[in-house]
Amino acid sequence: SLTIYNNDLALVQDVRQMNLPTGRTRQEFPDVSATIRPETVTLNASGTGIVEQNFDYDLLTPEKLMDKAVGQTVTVVRTNPATGAETREAATILANNGGTVVRIGDRIEVLNQYGARVIFPSLPAGLRARPTLSVTLDTTTPGARPVSLSYLSRGFG
Repeated sequence: SLTIYNNDLALVQDVRQMNLPTGRTRQEFPDVSATIRPETVTLNASGTGIVEQNFDYDLLTPEKLMDKAVGQTVTVVRTNPATGAETREAATILANNGGTVVRIGDRIEVLNQYGARVIFPSLPAGLRARPTLSVTLDTTTPGARPVSLSYLSRGFG
């Protein structure tokens, strides 16, 4: 549910059915508001307490993907405009400050946005496609139960 207050503030209440094991587990709540006030998060579930919570707001963008991949090996794909043929080369991202600098073999290149694309082997740790609240829970009684998540957020008024 959503309760909208004055001064650009809203109370978001989300109830989800979750099956929780005994002990400490990390649970993720994707699609929370991007303007969440993390210090206002409360979580209520029978036999469960919050040990730690993190708001993962480092959202996936091409720029952040390149930033997080500095030092990593990627594949640079170039397409010949005349023939459509693709060439692929392994490259190490050296820097991404106002432009992407890579090492391909024994040469250093600056990638531009035309004629090349970069393939990443995986998503770097910490980047999310959507705002996500990660919570470490300590559960004393295992099983399915309703979990109530509440928090304040801005941007609704």
